[in-house]
Amino acid sequence: MRPLLFVVLSIGLVLSACSPDAPKEELRIGFLATFSGENFRAGRDALEAARYAADVVNDAGGLEVGGKRFRITLLQKDDKASPEQAAALAGQLIEKNNVSALIGPLNSNEALPAAKVADKAGVPLITPFASAPDVTRDKPHIYRIAFTDPFQAKALARFAVGDLGLKTAAVLYNLDNVYSRNVAETFAKAFNRAGGRLTASVAYPDGRRDFADRIKTIVESGAEALLLPNRAKEVVLQGKAAKKNGFTGILLGSDSWDGRQVAELTAFQGAYFIDHWRPDLTDAASRRFAEAFRKKTGRPATEQGALAYDACRVLFEAVKAAKSTAPAAIQKALLDLPPFPGVTGTIDFKNNGDPWKAVFFAHVKDKKIELETVFEPEVD
Repeated sequence: MRPLLFVVLSIGLVLSACSPDAPKEELRIGFLATFSGENFRAGRDALEAARYAADVVNDAGGLEVGGKRFRITLLQKDDKASPEQAAALAGQLIEKNNVSALIGPLNSNEALPAAKVADKAGVPLITPFASAPDVTRDKPHIYRIAFTDPFQAKALARFAVGDLGLKTAAVLYNLDNVYSRNVAETFAKAFNRAGGRLTASVAYPDGRRDFADRIKTIVESGAEALLLPNRAKEVVLQGKAAKKNGFTGILLGSDSWDGRQVAELTAFQGAYFIDHWRPDLTDAASRRFAEAFRKKTGRPATEQGALAYDACRVLFEAVKAAKSTAPAAIQKALLDLPPFPGVTGTIDFKNNGDPWKAVFFAHVKDKKIELETVFEPEVD
């Protein structure tokens, strides 16, 4: 069914372009994500939100750029969760499709090679939720909407010690995953600096599915909490293993957790994890987005969708400010953009492509996800 879905989406783009009331000028934006395999849901949610963002502007007569109205056209490509494919498609969109900017890829493994291609070509790229520091480091044309791995790990440590009053914690992380290592290592240092004590830092190789021995080591260490900064499917196995093997403390999670998945599981009741967006946020902009998105698409907005929506809106705002669709002008406008009120929080690119923004902490309780608290950024 998925190939048919994207054929229909593509036809929809063509039909909207043929409307007699559509602006004659066109702003072409490449959209890179994974639409196949086990990660297709995140790609689908992000694309749907990006298309919604474009539709809102197009339905209002297009984007005003330097006195002209531009129709926004998204050119979506499936990177198939392949770094090589992501790099090749980024080059294709830039060289053959003449896009003014790129949104995506979504994950750091694919975003990093695509970012290298885009930066070398001088074309702005905004990734909605790739969080590895190297994605933007020393790349002036690359931006992100999510906070970085170290940024969220420090917030996790502050929350664990300051809000939960934890004195000891352990970490179970994937040795072969850059994201997992980054969060684990930074959390360990920040937790100790905040006054806590890390009792165990336990690694496992990629592909492992049995975590009983690792959990037993953590239980024996006496940790009050266990941080699992890992892929969503691994986290489920690890949480169940923790419950089965005697861990009675609090489970902590990074932004890789799938809230909808863990909420239903007994092992995760009482857990806390980082979220970028919640539909129950109290600010008016977020509520309007959630309500309008559901009304137009018939589906609830997701965290991935909210991040992609903000990526598009930030890009549109930069194009307007630049008064040009030229990549160089857009890049400068992005860096000079004042703090932008996104639905995932205020986005402020202070000196580079990494946003300075708040961190949301969600609580798993009674098989539901509730917003626990919001952490504003803290200067080190």
